[in-house]
Amino acid sequence: MTDLPIAGMAEQTRERCQVALDSDLLRAVARVAGNPAGLVEQVKHSGPLPPAWLALTKAVEAEGVSDASLQVARYLLLTRILGWSLDRVAALPVPQDVQHFLYDEFRFIAEPDRNSLDCLAPGSYALAMLCREVCLQRFPTGQLHVEESGFPRSWFLRVPRREVMSVAWHVFVHMGGRAPYYVPHNAPRKEFSVVFLEKEQRRSMVRIAHMLELNPHVRGFMGQGWLHSPNLGEASPHLKWMMEINRELMKLGAAYTTLGPSDEGNGYLVGDKRRVALYRAGQWKPLDGVLIAPRHAMIEWARMQNRV
Repeated sequence: MTDLPIAGMAEQTRERCQVALDSDLLRAVARVAGNPAGLVEQVKHSGPLPPAWLALTKAVEAEGVSDASLQVARYLLLTRILGWSLDRVAALPVPQDVQHFLYDEFRFIAEPDRNSLDCLAPGSYALAMLCREVCLQRFPTGQLHVEESGFPRSWFLRVPRREVMSVAWHVFVHMGGRAPYYVPHNAPRKEFSVVFLEKEQRRSMVRIAHMLELNPHVRGFMGQGWLHSPNLGEASPHLKWMMEINRELMKLGAAYTTLGPSDEGNGYLVGDKRRVALYRAGQWKPLDGVLIAPRHAMIEWARMQNRV
């Protein structure tokens, strides 16, 4: 992370984004696109892009612009950053670390690494997440990103029957409702998206706890997925610390449950060869675990980390 103050980061980011928009490639896109409004805001999830976005890409391709789909994505994101997002970052109720990470994401869009261009691929998860970041709906906290979300009603049908009442009590009484919670996701383009580190996980979660302190409308924190599977350590011993963190939060008032078997498309068949082999041999089957921590539990846990 840079040592530049927030004001310096903002100005540096503005300059780099403007230089990118003034490049020959993006000037060519601008001649076709003009200043289209609302396209970035429409992209919430991976999958088909808005029809107007796709039509713009075809028009830019017809002008002979190389890598038209990537350049259209950069143009639309940078236009949103300079026209709306950048001036709002410094006033966001988030820690300065998170503001720095946002500026870093904006600079990546202006100057993407050649080996990270797939983050701008049409329909990709990474592009959707960049769109949510420039709309200030998703916040990078280091190894994790975080968004406001909640506990879907449909999950009560997946919770083990014997735990339904206790989970419902926790959600509606201890948490005060099904939403909003801060829900973390892995960072799509960070170096630790491949190597998941306990130290970085704790740092990210401490930043999320600080966000809770600054945003009293958010009821707490909820982690969900195969990384919260109770048997994760059997397949990936180097990740057993995930459940250790969960247990630390449970001692402070968090609740934990499972939602049944995790789908193969959730990511556990990528990376760790030992984990994949055990799954293929039928010797390990992950569950989707859920940790639900009230804001006071997260804040106290973060204070404990700072005392270590």
